[in-house]
Amino acid sequence: MSILDLGCGKGINIDFFKAGNGTVFGLDISLASLSEAARSFPQRKLLCGSGESIPFRDCSMDAVVSNVALCYMDIPKALREINRVLVPGGTLAATLHYFAFSRSN
Repeated sequence: MSILDLGCGKGINIDFFKAGNGTVFGLDISLASLSEAARSFPQRKLLCGSGESIPFRDCSMDAVVSNVALCYMDIPKALREINRVLVPGGTLAATLHYFAFSRSN
C-alpha cells in the first residue's frame, strides 16, 4: 500500500498513517517544513513539490490524505492530480478549516 500525505508540512500527522508493508510519502512545497519533518520522521519518504503537479506516476497511490492543505492550493488542479495518482477505487481523505475560520479571512 502506498499513501501520500499531501501538504504534510512538518509531518505532525504523517506518523498516524500506516501502510502495512507499503510506504507513506510526504509531499510539501516548503523545504523548511520538510527538513523539520525529516528530523522527526526519518523513516518517511519526503518530497518537495506542489499538489497541482504531484511527482508520482498515474495510479501509483492507494490513498491520498490531506489535512487542511487543499485550501492553499488551486483546488481543481490539485483534485485532478489526486485523481490521476490514485489507483482505481483509491481513497481520498481530506480535512479543511472549519467554516468560521474561512469566513473570517
